[in-house]
Amino acid sequence: MSATTTIETTVPADETPPTTPAGGGTTGGETPAPRTFTQAELEATIAERIGRERKKYGDYDDLKKKAVEFDKVSEAQKTTEQKLAERIAELERETEQARRDADNARLDAVRSRVAARHKLPDEIAARLVGDDEAAIEADATALAKLLAPPAAPNPETGQRGGGTPAEARERTKAFVQANQRYAPL
Repeated sequence: MSATTTIETTVPADETPPTTPAGGGTTGGETPAPRTFTQAELEATIAERIGRERKKYGDYDDLKKKAVEFDKVSEAQKTTEQKLAERIAELERETEQARRDADNARLDAVRSRVAARHKLPDEIAARLVGDDEAAIEADATALAKLLAPPAAPNPETGQRGGGTPAEARERTKAFVQANQRYAPL
């Protein structure tokens, strides 16, 4: 068996065309016959082209290693950034809670002061409402009026307790109006 193979090839523009073996040239206007390559020539040509391609991508392994290292560093940075972001969010929550606690303590102190001024018991002081001292003061004033003990009876003025006779008449009128639906027919 012969180790020759017949292959028709097209040669790229940057390569020199293969030469024809001696005596294989054409004369005149004949079309050249396809060139015949031996296995060794074919393997040499292939090896040469593979070598050129390998040379083009020779630093591929280095670039691949650098890309892997970059990805690791980026991931480590991302993790650090995420940890910092979580810590910042936690500190912001703690700060907000501390502000709320301080505001509640300040309002509790205001409630206690206002309740003491109006001589309200501590149990009532906790029930005073308002977002500032003026609102708490108004609530304490209204609550103090409701909780004021009735006046002692004064037989000289005809008072039987609970304020002046005019106030008693007003309370009676209000009671009657509120309960008219229960009046007998």
